[in-house]
Amino acid sequence: FRSREPSFGNYGPVSKNDVNVKWNLGEVDDDYFPYDKEVIFLEDEEFTSNSKGGEEKTRTMLVYGGDVWDKGGADLYVIRQLLSLHRRYPHRVHFLMGNRDINKMRIVDELGVPSHNLPGEKAPLPYHGGVYWLRGTGFVGDPLVQRQIMDITPHFKERSTQSKFRLVVPSESATERLKWMLGKTMGSVDAFEFRRSELKKERLTILNSTSSSNKLRGSKNYHYSHHSYEVMEGIDLQITDEEVFQSYIRSCDPSTGLMGEYLSHAKLIIRFGPALFLHGALPFSIAVEDGSIVLTSTDFEFPTPWKENCGTSNHSTLLEWMNDLNQFASSQVKSWKEYGVELSKSHQPSRDGVWATDGGYFNDTPGGKRFGALLQYGMGTLPHHVKNTSVVYNSWMSDGMPRSELFCDKQPDGKNPVGRFM
Repeated sequence: FRSREPSFGNYGPVSKNDVNVKWNLGEVDDDYFPYDKEVIFLEDEEFTSNSKGGEEKTRTMLVYGGDVWDKGGADLYVIRQLLSLHRRYPHRVHFLMGNRDINKMRIVDELGVPSHNLPGEKAPLPYHGGVYWLRGTGFVGDPLVQRQIMDITPHFKERSTQSKFRLVVPSESATERLKWMLGKTMGSVDAFEFRRSELKKERLTILNSTSSSNKLRGSKNYHYSHHSYEVMEGIDLQITDEEVFQSYIRSCDPSTGLMGEYLSHAKLIIRFGPALFLHGALPFSIAVEDGSIVLTSTDFEFPTPWKENCGTSNHSTLLEWMNDLNQFASSQVKSWKEYGVELSKSHQPSRDGVWATDGGYFNDTPGGKRFGALLQYGMGTLPHHVKNTSVVYNSWMSDGMPRSELFCDKQPDGKNPVGRFM
């Protein structure tokens, strides 16, 4: 992969039963990828000589640090290559959940599933009451403004329809709602146009790869059934808003989408020997004494905010807490996928609200009950602007400088990810 600054390294065995492990992590952030090529870089076995003149077994591995989409304009290419690598090397390719991966679970909650949004059809959208992190801002999506406007009072009846609904979450067009979600609620202002550009590159790549075919040479009408579009000689190959929307809704489908497959394999935290990988930072203070991690926070122990009794965690070791953390994430992704199947069978989107309006770990909307806890875990703050105790959105930075001894991928720093090898 080409990334902002790919960071490679390795650590040696800590016991006679361990093997050397090479790692790579770094958010992909580049606008050029060879769309007609497949990434193959993992060899079955590698042997390197050691200082004693013998050979040491080295296992090449990939740890991808999350946030697979929204940067660089190659979302589909990168995620397909990652998933392809995982299928071929399931025990040596590992994914972390980033906040930009987790927030794509909102797509099914706020837009529905592909069967609710068929091309050329105008279907009703799920009712949307805004997002809690815009509460009090007065912007489109402020739940206070949304509720006030939707409360049909004489005050608002006096206003024109255009003025009345100017601050309401887009509900007439699924495409416009997606643009608003990406640009105004996910911090992905360029994502929609990036996807359009990538779809065009894919289309041109297909045309270029087949232009020398004898079957097509001399023909004025080309039809590529695999991508379900027709190319006529002389027609401008522009990607419409509807095509971009269909790409997003399908790639975010919990059951069959690329992001659904990625999240099925991803974890919140990964450990190999003495190395710990996570997207953000541990949600408690640490110190390193004689090469070992020592927890220094006295405010809480191993936070599990998704549990009702989160203030009284029973975990006595970091490993127990890590296992609980990953089991929580896995169960939430499973529920998300089941919810998508149920929506597909219903043929109608939910009208009972969305998780994002009130947020929280114990949200009572249909989607919130199923997977809202993981959505909340991927956020930096809780409702009412309280800091979230999450490994996804915490930071190792202190006054602009790294304060960690672990690997994370939330804030790359020059050539190396934040965190130092221990």
